[in-house]
Amino acid sequence: MKLQTEMGLYMASNDQNLPPIPAYPKDESRRKSAGLGALDIATEIVATSLPGVAGVKNVLVEKLVRAPLEKRRAEFHERVAEGLAQLEARLDGFDPSELEENESFISAVYEATQAAMRSSADEKRKYLVNAVLNVAAGFTLDDVIQASFVQIIGRFSGQHVAVLKAYQNPASLGHLFPQSNANVNAPMKDLLARALIPKGVSQDALDRVHDDLDNERMIAVYAVQGSIGANGSLLTPIGEKFLRFISSPIEFD
Repeated sequence: MKLQTEMGLYMASNDQNLPPIPAYPKDESRRKSAGLGALDIATEIVATSLPGVAGVKNVLVEKLVRAPLEKRRAEFHERVAEGLAQLEARLDGFDPSELEENESFISAVYEATQAAMRSSADEKRKYLVNAVLNVAAGFTLDDVIQASFVQIIGRFSGQHVAVLKAYQNPASLGHLFPQSNANVNAPMKDLLARALIPKGVSQDALDRVHDDLDNERMIAVYAVQGSIGANGSLLTPIGEKFLRFISSPIEFD
């Protein structure tokens, strides 16, 4: 109601000689040359679809676009800051002020902030916070791998991580068998279907998860043989590093 009142008052007093709303540049090169970032582009898409007054446009853009995005960014940075304070308290010799000169940390913050602003999933933002904190704590990766891991967090769902963790620890599926020492000879795909489909995960979703993990080369062994509790991790080194990257660094201090 307040927003409608603001709009009505503005339109009543500003209905003459109004400046035209600028057109949204459709050409990619024009957008880049104009220096339009993701927030600017989203702002202009909403703004140019609104009829009428520039002032009304600004009210709507501020309330419906800028404010929610800024809130999401601010909350993410607050969680990173809280994590840094915990690292300072837990890790000997850790000094957050030194991170101002740490190029890997700066890149991680920038890339993770973009991914966090794109995601509505709190679990995904938690993994992004952990990634930034791991870099701050000294968990170093090749620059290419670090950037790709941040992108992967943005693309993966909670089910991707759950499946990865099951491959890392096949014994977690021991509840599927009446005897803890039962001999098993079965594809992990089948065991995961038995465990997850009753919980509402579709077979199509599981197939897509496996395709994504294959594409990222995170799984080394696809079947369980012998006692399920005797099987170690079935992940590749990349899969192991990814799970380490998204885990809280405080767990490894």
